Amino acid sequence: LIVENNGQVNKNLLIKELYLSSATVNKYLQELHNELPDKALIISDSLIIFNYKNFSLYDVQKFYFSQSVVKDILHYCFFQPKITFEQLAGKLYISHSKLFNILKFMDKNLENVGIYIQRRPYVILEGNLEAIMVLYNLCLQIEKQPFEKSFSKINVLDLQNRVVTFLDYYHMKAEYFVIRELCIWILTV
Repeated sequence: LIVENNGQVNKNLLIKELYLSSATVNKYLQELHNELPDKALIISDSLIIFNYKNFSLYDVQKFYFSQSVVKDILHYCFFQPKITFEQLAGKLYISHSKLFNILKFMDKNLENVGIYIQRRPYVILEGNLEAIMVLYNLCLQIEKQPFEKSFSKINVLDLQNRVVTFLDYYHMKAEYFVIRELCIWILTV
């Protein structure tokens, strides 16, 4: 929400949008402030500012996503597709009502990209295939071993060599992390 509001947001808006108490929002902001690099998040009594100079949006997205229960839910949706609502609550060690509220929050945010979460008989993602692929790619990006975790069991060295050969053919140079991301996109597709 902070990033979506051009890097700054009023604390009252966070409370309203997240349906949380002021104390809970303050707790979460303090946790983020402690975990992000110095001066990435500036918090006053009424305003939260994200400092783009110290931390990129991409870094924030990966950090937030890797630490969230949303990532865990998506992980189960992609890698254990026949998980029931009750099983998922048990795996996440949360109550059914808490899981229901989290899925409701996810549905609200995912509806913008044409995705909804089916809850019965299994918890699965439905809707816009391209948007689901982006979520799948994001899940793979934060995995330590995405090539072993993915549905396709492609030889990572062969894929990397093919990507480098393609880039060389068109006289394009790329850093290793870009090659890795291109490989993960190919794996996703």
